[in-house]
Amino acid sequence: MPRRTSLVVAILSSLVLLFSLSVATASAAHHPGAHIFVAELTGEAEVPGPGDPDATGTAAILVVPAADLICYQLAWQNIDGTVFGAHIHEGADDEAGPIVVTLFGGPLAPPAALSGTDSFQSCTRSAEADDIAENPENYYVNIHSDLYPGGAIRGQLA
Repeated sequence: MPRRTSLVVAILSSLVLLFSLSVATASAAHHPGAHIFVAELTGEAEVPGPGDPDATGTAAILVVPAADLICYQLAWQNIDGTVFGAHIHEGADDEAGPIVVTLFGGPLAPPAALSGTDSFQSCTRSAEADDIAENPENYYVNIHSDLYPGGAIRGQLA
């Protein structure tokens, strides 16, 4: 991808994330006890690896424990292959943990094929919302592609 196009994609992804965070912040104000977490996603962070070396992304997660609700905005760039799934896993930054929340993929498939530079947002219900809100550092988000089925990019919640 030409450098100028990469820069435009990065700027647009940042704007989408900022908009998502502003919407999430407004939503959090309507839900006492709501929490907002952000993760920077990279291929280097994938454990055990390898992840996609030049791919990056961001995840903005709104957790409302009282409603078992998790809303999210994912944006990514340069993932090789077709993106087919994203999850929240339980695990420290140096371990591969089990899936605890499917964001999309499997029965929660996205409405169309997602490319290596794309975004996706939605909400889901999960009994894990309480635990994620209490200990976000014990959870991470990753995005999978057909060329990186174990995970193309990953980032811990903070």
